[in-house]
Amino acid sequence: MYIGSNGNFKEYPLEYEGELTPDKLIEGIAQLTGWNLTLSEQVITGKGGMTVSFSKQSAIYTGPPQQQKEEFHMFEVGQLVSTILDSIQHTLQYNFVDPTRGAPSKLDIYYCTEDNQPLTIEALYITIPIEQPYQGIGALIES
Repeated sequence: MYIGSNGNFKEYPLEYEGELTPDKLIEGIAQLTGWNLTLSEQVITGKGGMTVSFSKQSAIYTGPPQQQKEEFHMFEVGQLVSTILDSIQHTLQYNFVDPTRGAPSKLDIYYCTEDNQPLTIEALYITIPIEQPYQGIGALIES
């Protein structure tokens, strides 16, 4: 698993049984960081990449937990959302693309919320389009 944002990531091990799935990786990130990463459905994988659908109870909408782990302490919503989305994207890309066969960044990651709706982060005044692969929060804030 990888936690970080803007190209700065720290790698963490994940213990799991059976086949490694995107859902297990996201659950591992949640357990490690203490962030609520509840999904509204399983991660969808296909030729176009992977789609991660967050529930309205996830930290994307509710913010950081009351008691934060010091190593993963987030000071504001933008930092939290950016770190969650960047961490999930990087973790999925580097676990499901063999770097000897292609660039992990070529695996497109899409984000949405319940009922296949775009992620709207009201506190940041941004919407992450469902029809475009995630390119980072910075690109959305600047546009």
